[in-house]
Amino acid sequence: MNKKEIVVVALKLLGIYIVVQGLSSIATFAPTTGFRAFANWSLYFGTFIFLALGLVIIFKANRISPLILKPDDDIVEKFGSSPN
Repeated sequence: MNKKEIVVVALKLLGIYIVVQGLSSIATFAPTTGFRAFANWSLYFGTFIFLALGLVIIFKANRISPLILKPDDDIVEKFGSSPN
């Protein structure tokens, strides 16, 4: 496994963790309020953010990984700057 594959796997695991956090927040307040409070969308706003962010990280991990990794020497030479 090279560095990019490791970063992609780590990002997908992070996305899964965030989705599970979002789902667990539903499980914490749904029994207390019931689903009659579903009309109050502000209760679920944080949950929707967790779920959306987790899914974006899972499905876009290949595009996010170059932002995390140090640029390769080819890219540094392409732009004509020093690797310092």
